[in-house]
Amino acid sequence: MGHQNAYTHSPASLKLNRPIWKVFVMGRRKTQKIIRTGPKNATTGMCPLCKTIGKVFLLGPPGQERGKCEKCRQEFEL
Repeated sequence: MGHQNAYTHSPASLKLNRPIWKVFVMGRRKTQKIIRTGPKNATTGMCPLCKTIGKVFLLGPPGQERGKCEKCRQEFEL
């Protein structure tokens, strides 16, 4: 009859379409990449006065630091 076999070619003779990989050369970055960092004198903790957990700013020299709550703006001993 007029029926054609779907497997007329052996797998070794089939040519597969290979993807074409385009290589783009990276140029130098002309602007500085902005890296967002937080302030160095802040940490996360709980304010003993208003009991909120959030950012606590450190004030004073090392060894004598005091904390300041971001929410209630009160200073307290660490």
